[in-house]
Order: sequence, then structure tokens, then C-alpha cells
Amino acid sequence: MVEGVVGVTRFLEDFLRQQGLCQTRAAAVAAAAIAALPTRDDACPPSEAVQVSLASQRLRFIWVLLPEFLERPTSVAAAAGASRAMQSFLSEQKKLRVSHLSLHPNSLMLEGDHAMQSLRPALTGCLTKVTLDSLVSVQFHMPRLLDVLALLEGFAGSSCRSLRKVVDRQSRWRPRELRFELMEEDQRLYAAEVADLLGSLPALQHLEGPIFSVLLRARRHAAIAARAEATTLASSAQDRGEPKAQSMPAASSTRVPCLPIVGHHIGSSLRVLHLVDLCAADLGGLLPHGAIPEGSLQDSTANPSCPHLHKLLLLNLPAAAPGLTVQVVEKFLPHAPDLKELQLDFQYFDPGFWDLEALEALIARIQVTSKISKLVLDWCRLGDAGVRCVCAALAKHTSNLCLAGNHIGDCLCQEKCAESKTGVKELSLAHCELKDLTSVCEMLETPGLALTSLDLSANGFGDEEGLKLARSLQLSSIKELRLRDSQVSERMPVKTKWSWSS
Repeated sequence: MVEGVVGVTRFLEDFLRQQGLCQTRAAAVAAAAIAALPTRDDACPPSEAVQVSLASQRLRFIWVLLPEFLERPTSVAAAAGASRAMQSFLSEQKKLRVSHLSLHPNSLMLEGDHAMQSLRPALTGCLTKVTLDSLVSVQFHMPRLLDVLALLEGFAGSSCRSLRKVVDRQSRWRPRELRFELMEEDQRLYAAEVADLLGSLPALQHLEGPIFSVLLRARRHAAIAARAEATTLASSAQDRGEPKAQSMPAASSTRVPCLPIVGHHIGSSLRVLHLVDLCAADLGGLLPHGAIPEGSLQDSTANPSCPHLHKLLLLNLPAAAPGLTVQVVEKFLPHAPDLKELQLDFQYFDPGFWDLEALEALIARIQVTSKISKLVLDWCRLGDAGVRCVCAALAKHTSNLCLAGNHIGDCLCQEKCAESKTGVKELSLAHCELKDLTSVCEMLETPGLALTSLDLSANGFGDEEGLKLARSLQLSSIKELRLRDSQVSERMPVKTKWSWSS
């Protein structure tokens, strides 16, 4: 709270000038504030004329006049009104204290060439006018890959100790001009270093967007390169008859990042990971060594590399060898023992390319040894054969609780049985080119199945299959069904969503 009208206007004029407004414009805003504020002659309590908040309703227009680095002035104005004091948005250094930022090239004022020698942490533009220690989430749309790497390096090396969420808004349909395959070796190693630096942010929990697929791939590539270099040096030393301790030089001539073996790394604190255009093997970039080891399942479970990961979305996976992709995902799951939601999404390929044995092994791992309760297989091109494999694996691995002779009553017995069911509770098979629902119906009628939500949207079956589905639903534990964009007109015995807007 600022004392008096004069104090308010002086404070406001000084603040606007510090934020980049010219003296004339700042003075004009201050004059407008004087006209808008109440005086002792106005019909208002004397206290309001003496003490005036910069978040007063009469001064809300000022927020619209702030510099353009505030992307949504109306949102800031609403927040100012709620806080009832503009000073709460200012730090001791007269910087804005904000929690969320949306960045683009104009707001950062990026310039200069993009050679590796010119790259530096890019905390420019609007980032020089905010306090980074209060930042909770950041989203950005930046078409140039090296700009993004410099930005992420800047965040990782700054005081962003509260940063939890980073979102890359680059569209999956319009990838960046510099793809990983076209990057020079120095650029790849730089991306791997940025990935390790992000792992040092203590509060980081959510990464989303295509840039993080690049970082994980670069980290895995660096790990492979480091192991290859170590093997070559060891082999050369052995040929020269040198002891193994002298096989590694004190300082490598190449720029290879030091991958952390223990402690904080990029996957150690993540809870949500949303990746686009990922090769499944790149999941190894989440692990301390940079690759998924071939060790025993017991070792992975005892010392998981991603102990807090709850949600994993892998979109636009490569069409080549989908069976190999699910094999890698299966090997990764023990490293994320608390994973609750898994989504796979593939580029277009013929359903006949599926390796059904690998698919069955993945579903069995999910149903038996994991905590995954939501499985989304939209756009996985499963076809009837793939869906049959998924349904059979889910039905095969169910859990039943025997309460015979306990005399606890029917209601409590049903409640205990429902609580005891483990495995997938939400299953989505939308856009899977499904025409025959026989396997789905057989799965639904399986005793002990935990499934309560099923999505069969945008598939090719009609009323004949829909009638079979309606009968099986009466014998199942399904509570919610999605049939959006379907050819079914049969009435379903459970709550059903028929349109995408519902």
C-alpha cells in the first residue's frame, strides 16, 4: 500500500520507467492515474483517499499499458486485483515476481548467429525483468533448436529452484529445422550437457514436448560414444602392454559430458514425461548411465532410476519395427515402478507388422508387475489380431480375492473384491482399426478383471458388434464407455460418451 495519491503516481512512474517506458509515456500514465484516483472531495471514505492500492479498480487500466513483455495483461490484472497490492508482484530488485511464463522469439529478443562458439545461456528479453527464483512453470514456442538449448541451459544454470514444469509448444506436425540426424557432433554433445544440467533442478517434475526427445537421444548418444572411446583406449593400451589404470587419459580431447552414475539426473525427480518423435531406445537417456542396462529385473526394482515417474506419454513413435519398440518399453518399466499411466502412439504402418509376442509380453508386464492403471493405445494400428492379443493378455492375468466363509455381508464383500483388483482399470483402443469385438467381449466377461473404463472410439464396427458389446457390458465391471465417432446405434447399459465434445 502506498501512502497518498502523489506517492502512488511517483511510485508508478518510477516503476514504468524502469521497465522500459519512455519518460513521456510514464508521465502520461501517472497523470491518468491522478485523474482516476479518488480525492477527499469525492464521495468516499477518507481512508481511501489517504491510502490507495495500486490494484484499485480505478487503476486497472494501468496494467494494459505495461510493456509488451507481459503476454497476457488481463491475467496479470486479475491476479493484481486478487492480491490487492501491486507491490506483491515486485521483488526487492524491482523485478516482476511471476510463477508462469509463456515465451516466444519476440519476448526473448534473440539475435546473432548460431555457431557453437556464440551459444550462451539465453536469459534475455523479458527474463531480465522477472525473478527466476519464483518461477514454477515455463512454456515456449521457439522454432530454432539451438535457441531452445541455450534457453534451457540458462534456466538450469540460474536460480530456478522452484521450476516444476517446462513445456515445448513446437507442433509435432511442424518439426524444427534442425533434426538430430543433421546435428553436428558438438551440437549433440551440447544437447547432452543441457540434459544433465536440467537434472540438477531440484523441483523439476514435468517435461513435455519434442525438444526433450532430442535431449534424451543426445544423452544416449553421448553415453554410447563415451563407452566406445573407453573401449578403444583400453584396447590400445592393452596392445601397448600398459596397465588398465593408464588406459584413460586425464582429460579427453573430445567434449564428452560426464553422465552421473548416482544422485540427481534428469529422470530422478520427474513425475510426468510427455515425449514426441521418440525412438524407444532413447528412454535410456533417462537413466544414470544413459542406456537401459541388460541387468536383472531385481536390480532395476531395488534401485529404480525414475522412482517418481507417474505418467509417461510416447507419441508419434517410429513405424519401423513396432515390436522392437514395445520390447524396449517393457525393459524400461522396471525403472519406473510407480508409473500409473502409459500412452503409446505410432506413426502409420500396416497392422500386420506387429510382433504379437512382444506385444503380449508388454501387456503381461503391465498387468502383473507394474502399477499402471491407465493404458492408452490410441493410433497403435493394432487391428483385430493386435486387439485380440491385448485383451487375451489382460484377461489372463487377473487377481481374485477369496472371502468365502468370512460372514462379512454381500455389500462389504463386493467392496473388498473391488479394492483387491489390480491391473489396468482404464483402457483406450481408439483409432485401432478394430472391426471384430469378440475378443473384447470375452475379456469383459472375465471374472476378476479390474477394468472400469473402456474407449473404443473411431473404430470400424457397427450395430452387430455393438449388440454383442452391450450384452457383455452387463456382465462386466465397466462403468464408463466411449464410442465417439462410431457406427453403433445400439443402446449401451453403462454411461456412454458418444461425441468428442462430451
